[in-house]
Amino acid sequence: MKGNITLPQLIEPPVLIRNLFAGLDPRSSNFMLNLRSYNNMFSFTSFGGKIVSNKNKGSGPPNFVIAGQNYHRIGSLIPDEGQRPKFAQLYIYDTENEVDNRLSHFSEHSGSNRLDPSLVEDLLKVMDEHNILVKSFRMVRDFYRGNQNVHVKLRLFRGRTFDPRTYNVPGIDEVAALIVGDLDSSENGRDIIVRERDGYLQKIHETHAKYIPLQYPLLFPFGEDQYDETLRRNILTVTGTVKKRVRVTLREFIAYRLQERVLENSILLHGRRLFQQFVVDLYSMIESQRLSYIRYNQTKIRADFLAGVEEAVGRGDFVGSSVGSRVVLPSSFTGGRRYMFNNCQDSMALCKKFGYPDLFLTVTCNPKWDEIHRHLSKSRNYAPYRPDISCRVFHVKLKEMMKDFKKGHFFGRLVASVYTIEFQKRGLPHAHILLWLDKRDRLDSPASIDSVICAEIPDESFFPKLYSAVSRFMIHGPCRVGQQFSPCDDDIVDEIKQFYDCRYLSPSESIWRIFKFDIHSRWPAVQRLTFHLRSEQRILFKDGSNLQSVLSRNRDRNTMFLAWFEANRRYSAGRCLTYIQFPSKFVYDSDNRRWYPRKQGESIGRLSFIPPSNRELYYMRLLLNVQVGCKSFEDIRTVDNHVYDTYREACGELQLLADDREFIDAIDELSILGSGYYLRKVFAVLLLASSMSDPLKVWLLKWEILADGILYSRRRTLNNPDLVISSEDLKQLCLIEIDKILRPNGKCLADYKCMPKIHAGGVETTNNLLIDNELSYDRGEMLLKHDDLFRSLNDEQLSAYHQIVDAVTNSLGGMFFVDGFGGSGKTYLWNALSFRFRSEGKIVLNVASSGIASLLLPGGRTAHSLFGIPLVLTEESCCKIDKQGDKAKLLVRTSLIIWDEAPMINRLAFEAFDKTLRDIMNKVVKGASKVPFGGKTIVFGGDFRQILPVVPKGGRADIVHATINSSPLWRFCRVLKLTKNMRIQFSTDTEENKSLVEFAKWILDVGDGKLGVSDDGEANIEILEDLCVKSTGNHIHDIVNATYPDLIEHMGDPKFFQDRAILAPTLELVEKVNDYVMSLLSFEEKEYLSCDTVCRCDEDVGIDERWITTEFLNDIKCSGMPNHKLRLKVGVPVMLLRNTDVSSGLCNGTRLTVVELGKKIIGAVIVNGPHSGEKVFIPRMSLMPSDSNVSISFQRRQFPLCLCFAMTINKSQGQTLSDVGLYLPRPVFTHGQLILGSYAV
Repeated sequence: MKGNITLPQLIEPPVLIRNLFAGLDPRSSNFMLNLRSYNNMFSFTSFGGKIVSNKNKGSGPPNFVIAGQNYHRIGSLIPDEGQRPKFAQLYIYDTENEVDNRLSHFSEHSGSNRLDPSLVEDLLKVMDEHNILVKSFRMVRDFYRGNQNVHVKLRLFRGRTFDPRTYNVPGIDEVAALIVGDLDSSENGRDIIVRERDGYLQKIHETHAKYIPLQYPLLFPFGEDQYDETLRRNILTVTGTVKKRVRVTLREFIAYRLQERVLENSILLHGRRLFQQFVVDLYSMIESQRLSYIRYNQTKIRADFLAGVEEAVGRGDFVGSSVGSRVVLPSSFTGGRRYMFNNCQDSMALCKKFGYPDLFLTVTCNPKWDEIHRHLSKSRNYAPYRPDISCRVFHVKLKEMMKDFKKGHFFGRLVASVYTIEFQKRGLPHAHILLWLDKRDRLDSPASIDSVICAEIPDESFFPKLYSAVSRFMIHGPCRVGQQFSPCDDDIVDEIKQFYDCRYLSPSESIWRIFKFDIHSRWPAVQRLTFHLRSEQRILFKDGSNLQSVLSRNRDRNTMFLAWFEANRRYSAGRCLTYIQFPSKFVYDSDNRRWYPRKQGESIGRLSFIPPSNRELYYMRLLLNVQVGCKSFEDIRTVDNHVYDTYREACGELQLLADDREFIDAIDELSILGSGYYLRKVFAVLLLASSMSDPLKVWLLKWEILADGILYSRRRTLNNPDLVISSEDLKQLCLIEIDKILRPNGKCLADYKCMPKIHAGGVETTNNLLIDNELSYDRGEMLLKHDDLFRSLNDEQLSAYHQIVDAVTNSLGGMFFVDGFGGSGKTYLWNALSFRFRSEGKIVLNVASSGIASLLLPGGRTAHSLFGIPLVLTEESCCKIDKQGDKAKLLVRTSLIIWDEAPMINRLAFEAFDKTLRDIMNKVVKGASKVPFGGKTIVFGGDFRQILPVVPKGGRADIVHATINSSPLWRFCRVLKLTKNMRIQFSTDTEENKSLVEFAKWILDVGDGKLGVSDDGEANIEILEDLCVKSTGNHIHDIVNATYPDLIEHMGDPKFFQDRAILAPTLELVEKVNDYVMSLLSFEEKEYLSCDTVCRCDEDVGIDERWITTEFLNDIKCSGMPNHKLRLKVGVPVMLLRNTDVSSGLCNGTRLTVVELGKKIIGAVIVNGPHSGEKVFIPRMSLMPSDSNVSISFQRRQFPLCLCFAMTINKSQGQTLSDVGLYLPRPVFTHGQLILGSYAV
């Protein structure tokens, strides 16, 4: 309290009550065990809160919990006809049998703990002798005895007229008065008027001086006044100045009463379960008072925009009640929705600054801590009955622990922290703590995690103290099925989050809030940044205020946002910062409403949330995330030195919005850069990617540009330079060209119902487009290619070739796996088989597990796209193939399926395809459902030494279990091995051949686990010396120079990047290398920003979009997604991150070099695969992450590209590279990464 409050000591209780609480009376044990029953027996009011008793099941200590709103009620003086007397009525009605009446009413609620009649009688005598409230009600009893036919009421005065800080026992006339008949029956403020018999309960106001003693007569046996709104603080400070606030608040009064004082014998603190009820009741009293103040002041406080007040004054309205809206529950109300929302957003701001937290800790108060035990042992009390002590000790320990965290005593250096206090409905407080570690101290390896976390019970013989602590405090009995009273089976209600729907109050939370301990804490500080449109800042004023005065007072008044403009005009240091970044270098003085340069400390900025429905303000918020140094509202709308009329237009220019307008602009831009062929390609790609929300609208607006070149082509084809084509015919010809682009990718224009139809006869079609494509190969050309390859097959390849050909030719079917390391000739074999059967007019389906690998196969596709394999796989999964559809018919006609890179995909994918193919073939071939893959011949290929399936958060056993050779199908598989290195066979250089042999042997030894074997699953492998780059100390510089010699001179040559790349195990390392190389290039750089939005998916139905801000989504980086900020320069190599047009070589993993950087379109040249050298144009697309580590479903509108000076080792699988640098500042983290990287080297 810091000396601000001085209250008199509580009056020494009567001897009987003091002895009962102190254990000096023989009946003390019974009294303390049934204290709540005894208190209720003598209380005047009923307890209105819902007492939750089912939380006391189990072995934990009893706890007092209430739910919902709480209040005290008092009934009439006399019970209604046929009703038994209750509470205050017992002091008036049938007092000759008073003891029996009290016992009969309350003993039924005391269970097996019998109440002592003699004790009740003695307590009643004490109440009659000392309690002023009892005397007041006895006065009514005495009046009735002589005036039975006269109606009477009892008025309990709200408070006394003299200084309430002085305690002396008041007289009856100061406490209560009888109202006879209708005399003086009017309401007087908040006095309590107890009527004779009215049949309903009266609610007592929380600030009535008798509110507490009416409910707790045994804790306040004299019935003396408690809290009164007229209580005054010590208003003089040490320096003699007068404090602003002069009255004692209800919380301060209660907090004062809950302190232990040497000279004060407070029975209150020894009330055990009654004390639990007392603190819960009184905190609900504090909360009710606060809510009442807000509710009843809604009519007095109004808010409006400054422009709204100006308009009101302009039309002649000068009274405050004519404008504005009601103010609702403010964010300062702890536990309210706005309070929680703002705290959540502040924490998200820390995530934006520092990334995801590194550690999540839960710390719970331990009632057996020595500090608690030592203190309570003196008074023979227990921790559950003294929540004030438990909370104090926990609060001190938590503060000290957080200080230790910040000093780096436990986990290393800390950069940020957040904790939230929650309260179990069964008792004690606990803290949920998030910690952000410095990058240098992050737990980025299993060993570092094991150094701080142990997920096993300690060995009792080696660690007896630790074993004792874990077994006593961190283990509870079995839960769930069969355990009727398992506490973790209860629905866990977060009291703060569900404050309005279902509030639970426990003693611990009540004490915590009474003592004003922090519920939420974060470090560093987060500055909430407000902003507004011109003249639309919020101003507050009272109902009835003179609007001219309000206007003159606020018109030239700075806001935080306007002060930012002013600071940018004054300080040049702030002109390179966005509004969000500004608090990191400047501090806001709320008193003077100005920003000043920061001298010490740190703070993180956060923009206030604005819903998209608030159009212009929402667009302004998007711009404030990227615009720097703004000095006016116009500066925010300025892009490339052009001031746009609206914030939306500026957002559109910066591509911060996801609408079809940008595709229309992209087509216009491409019409200058490329021909109509490229325009139609881009439009088809947008259709394939489903990025346009309304393709028809885009078509109708831009069909003429899309049709560019078609008339010229027709004139040349028909040799008629004067040919004229009508608009309708030109549209049809353009649609036919777009359809031709779609068809090789497994789609046709008819699949897009919103697009115009092609008239009959406009394009040649078959019954099945997929079959038509597979039968379109030139059989003569296929035969020539086959014969050329067949002559070069070695004996192992030839053996595999004949076995597979025999199975297909004789319709034997079967499952084969060609096992061979990189360079053993698997692709060579696939080509020979494909050309053989295609020359015979048979269908061969070539698929691969990755897009890049599929480009190496003739007519290759990804297995997921062709077979409709689900992205999320389970044991029950099947492929998305309609049994009556074109794909099913294609599979029926297929003679051979070749599936490359099979080991890198989860076995569940093969099992899903197996189930689907059996189902399809069973309709055609009897008994096909009983044989693998419906009797089809299917050939898998790959190398188990390389990358295996990715199992999120899975260990070695999980990865092994997910591979194809762990599938039940594997027992039907014939394994064909290729062991000869074709690269060595074709080398003519003897010295080089020797080196290659040594290198190949080393790779195989690593892959076969012959080097660096370790029992713990990790191995240290020494890299061959001649493979290592000599280091100068800057490892990134060294690996870049070794991989890209004379980089600047070769930037204009796409072939330079054709076979070169740097490989690293993680995305973080890849970004470091790419950023470093970009810093070496002095060319002009262009930055592209994405538009990120939360998706409304079924899985996210419980997620409130308001919790996920745009800037938080912007900072998400994950595998397979471009970053929010894409920085490119002409000539740099990039990688495509999506299958956009596989038939043209544009698939996930295709590498390109940038040749054009437009505003809405990027031009590039393919540098790898069969389409190398071809120019393409790439638009922005709507992309969704497939990374399972991203728990939020969101959509990112961005160019599907990333820099590719470096790539992850996983992404290199299937790439053809000759000059490779392997950057390994830390060990590879999964099976096959070192092998795959070494193959490339």
